[in-house]
Amino acid sequence: MASVDHKSRLDHAPDKGATLFRKRVQAPVEDEALLKMNTILTAPEHQENPLVPYVRNFAHKYQKLLIRLNKILTISDFYYAELRELNLALEKTARTDLLTGASNRKDLYEKMEAERKRAERNGMPFCLILVDIDHFKRINDTYGHDAGDRVLVEVADFLRANIRREDTCARWGGDEFLIIMTSMNLSNVEVVGRKLLNIREAPIVYGEQRIRLTFSMGAAAFRNGQTLDECIKNADIAMYLAKKRGKNQLVVSDT
Repeated sequence: MASVDHKSRLDHAPDKGATLFRKRVQAPVEDEALLKMNTILTAPEHQENPLVPYVRNFAHKYQKLLIRLNKILTISDFYYAELRELNLALEKTARTDLLTGASNRKDLYEKMEAERKRAERNGMPFCLILVDIDHFKRINDTYGHDAGDRVLVEVADFLRANIRREDTCARWGGDEFLIIMTSMNLSNVEVVGRKLLNIREAPIVYGEQRIRLTFSMGAAAFRNGQTLDECIKNADIAMYLAKKRGKNQLVVSDT
């Protein structure tokens, strides 16, 4: 791989970083020692002093070194900011489903674990809703996998737009999404689930096709003494019961 020097990297840097670079390099250098030397050089009583030319030469070199140091610090700040942004982007990528932009399983399990600890410590309830797109295989077979991908993206956007900010929607796998509803009991979750069923009425437009969707959903509450996997299994059983009962509905686990 060809090496890239600092100047060429900065030339291709984002405008914000380039602006920061120019501002710092062009900013006047304020240094106590330099200010004192300039005071000596401009004082009338020192103008005949034979050492003044040496001080002037030293001050000139000193100022040039300060400017170089300022450039080095600016480059360091720029790359530190760039590295920090890359680390944040990598962290987000590690927690995000690449297709839909929803949380992935890693992020979901970490948030569920935090909710589990909070529930056991403070008695704060939380619930899970498992959402499965009805007849998703038929969508892929009829309209193609690109259409299927479009449906997954639209469903993820829809679910995230219709839950609270503090809740989390993750792609659980395939055409399934799992939602964590924090500080919520099953009666409230049932209201939310029915709302999601009722407002998913507009078809998804893909090219000239209008694809209508329904969901089968299962909800379960976490109870102290359970494992997270047991709670997920209860939501999964409820979701499959919704499928068995005819799809396009929510079943709440009584386990």
